Amino acid sequence: MRALIVALAALLAAGCNPPEEQAARPADSAPPVFFCRGAHEGEVRLLEQLPGRVKAIKEADVRPEVNGIIKRTLFRFGESVQEGQILYELEDGTYVAALDEAKANLDNARTSEQLARISYERTERLYKIHAVSEQQRDETLYSLRIAEAKTRECEAKARSAEIDLNHTKIRSPVGGIAGISSVTPGALVSARQANALVTVLDTSRVYVDMPLPAGRYEEINRLRALGAGSGMRPMVSLDLGHGNIYPHQGKLIVQEHSVKATTGSLTLRAIVPNPERRLLPGMFVHARITSSGTMKALLVDAAAIGFDEQGHSYVWLVGEDQSVRRRVVTLGPQRGKEFIVEEGLAPGDRVVVRGLNLIRREGMKITPQDLVE
Repeated sequence: MRALIVALAALLAAGCNPPEEQAARPADSAPPVFFCRGAHEGEVRLLEQLPGRVKAIKEADVRPEVNGIIKRTLFRFGESVQEGQILYELEDGTYVAALDEAKANLDNARTSEQLARISYERTERLYKIHAVSEQQRDETLYSLRIAEAKTRECEAKARSAEIDLNHTKIRSPVGGIAGISSVTPGALVSARQANALVTVLDTSRVYVDMPLPAGRYEEINRLRALGAGSGMRPMVSLDLGHGNIYPHQGKLIVQEHSVKATTGSLTLRAIVPNPERRLLPGMFVHARITSSGTMKALLVDAAAIGFDEQGHSYVWLVGEDQSVRRRVVTLGPQRGKEFIVEEGLAPGDRVVVRGLNLIRREGMKITPQDLVE
């Protein structure tokens, strides 16, 4: 009776073991069976997903450059304006008067300069025949130089008055969409005030800034390096939320070269066409960075990858003599259930994909069996 109980217990223990353990247990001294799969080349599209925020390609806060009272507003809020278009007019009476005064002073200075020149030329002729002293000649010369300087000063003041008068017409520094005006006719504004009168945004194209955690910097570099080796440039597509895919693709153009201490990330920037003005500054989007085409890469099953205590990745490679050897590999990005292998394997190399924890030592004999799913 005791022998029967022992036999039943052994049968139950065998039935509870997982298939890999049963496969790994020698039966009549035959090598254990391990499921294997070969490394293979495949077409992949490089991909990275990051959150992004939309920014206008040009953004201008319009402020007055002279003091004055708003006379007229010459644009409609939310409509397109051209670069250089007049947005506001200020009351310009005092600036017209200042320009007239500056021009009158300039005329006076030019007349004085002309008289000083005539006097100097006359004195110079008399000096040559010794009719006047050298001191008299020098005094008329100095008077001429002072008159010339006064003319230049009046010319500068006239130009300044003309510039101030032109600034009573407040123009848009960029072309784009005008926002809501913060002032109305009759409001008093001052030169270079803190509050903008209106903001003009050029959103015909937009930037998408994507924060990249510093820990994923090497992965992005691998994506770029693999793409560059195949002549493919990274492209950016946007998900606006709820599966709403934006129809225009953008280009990855620049990245920061330092990590922000406060966030531990650096910023990637893409430029994206926005002809329908669907992308608004400040919007959050999901950005997908992909290569512009597919490329060949060596792929291996993710289940075949092990990691040692130092974090190095490795696989168990099956040799021609059906023994296993540990091979250190350099991995690229993961694509679904497979990893891109950059170094360490060749196409056709067979690796163990199930039962890695049952391999006791390097050189262990196994019975490889192809895994078919």
